[in-house]
Amino acid sequence: MIIIDGILAFLISSALDTNPLKILVCCFFSIWLIFYLKENDWKLYFSNEAIVLFFILIIALVNSAYFYVFSEFSFYVDNNQQMLGIRKFSIEVTFGFFMYLYLKTKSYDFILNLVYIGALANCIVALIQLPLVLNTSYRASMLFFEPSSAGFYYCFSIFLLFMGAGSDKTRKWIAVTFSILGLIAFSKAQFLVLAIVALICTSYKLKLISIIMILTMLGFFNSELNNYYDYLVDNNLQLYGLDRLVDSINQRGILGLSNAYEVSDTYVTRLSGIYVSFMTLIDYPFGIGAATFNPVYKQYLIDHNLVNVFDGGEVDLMLRGEAWASPRSRILELVVAAGFIGIIGLAYIFKSFHKERNKSYLIYVAFISTFIAGVMLELNPIIDYFVVLILLLEKIREGSNEKNN
Repeated sequence: MIIIDGILAFLISSALDTNPLKILVCCFFSIWLIFYLKENDWKLYFSNEAIVLFFILIIALVNSAYFYVFSEFSFYVDNNQQMLGIRKFSIEVTFGFFMYLYLKTKSYDFILNLVYIGALANCIVALIQLPLVLNTSYRASMLFFEPSSAGFYYCFSIFLLFMGAGSDKTRKWIAVTFSILGLIAFSKAQFLVLAIVALICTSYKLKLISIIMILTMLGFFNSELNNYYDYLVDNNLQLYGLDRLVDSINQRGILGLSNAYEVSDTYVTRLSGIYVSFMTLIDYPFGIGAATFNPVYKQYLIDHNLVNVFDGGEVDLMLRGEAWASPRSRILELVVAAGFIGIIGLAYIFKSFHKERNKSYLIYVAFISTFIAGVMLELNPIIDYFVVLILLLEKIREGSNEKNN
């Protein structure tokens, strides 16, 4: 079981191509589940938050199958590519389900230890990548495909690390080390999440921690940040092109989202995906399933004569089938997949964490941080993150009830 526990820590703390490994782990857990059910009179117990989460995911899977079989489009759809997307999502859901059942049998400290082990592994990789960060324009990605993904993981884990540190010197060392090294991903979303946490948190201690993290980044890596800022400005990417985006949208509405008005490709790609996501939610209030957004996106542009409006390099590639269209947000992806059921379900989970904030304010902040990062970014295994957060909430709730009794 030590090997399985180590693999779980790695899978939670990485966004590399881990699906083959997740399949193997699921096979192991399917055997484990039979023995577990036999010992527990063939009964399974889920918290309300877990029931809601997996209900959202099941709705998304059902929608995926329905749209795959019955949807019709005015262009050729690569069914193999769509099936691979559905398969990937199915593996994530199945792994999340088994991980929930397995970790539910473990203690609060055991679950936190998986987070610490994962953070330690990312610290080691970050130290290896640090010379490149200090001497070149390289941004650390740690155990992830890209730096923004590493920033997403940072937003999920950092408050959990401080929540469990207590008087344990090893845990404190890992928490402090990762809080510094994890910042060298230079993720814009990472800094924005920390700024939002500092703004909305009622705890002055957390406000201070968030501000210190940002100031640490500015102090230790000032020259690297200046180089990165200059890169953005010199290449007319996001920071420098923001004024043109706002001006174009103000003058022309959604029709201004185009390279023809000097709006950068990044804005065209991301904002067109968000726009079509909301329009899709209106057209399909019960959702369209996972991995179905790509053809729906292209069909929407064709039906509403937006093909020549959303003019941008990556959008053109999507229309030619050379790139994959997505909402560019894991939360928005779940909402589009499950429809308004997904919105209601996520709102319920959010309410549960808010309700229990007095028992552990840090778990509430960790959920907010993860949720906001999930709104901004994609790629990371957010289902795994939600499972870990829900399990920790359950353990905190159980401990509180035992004290009251």
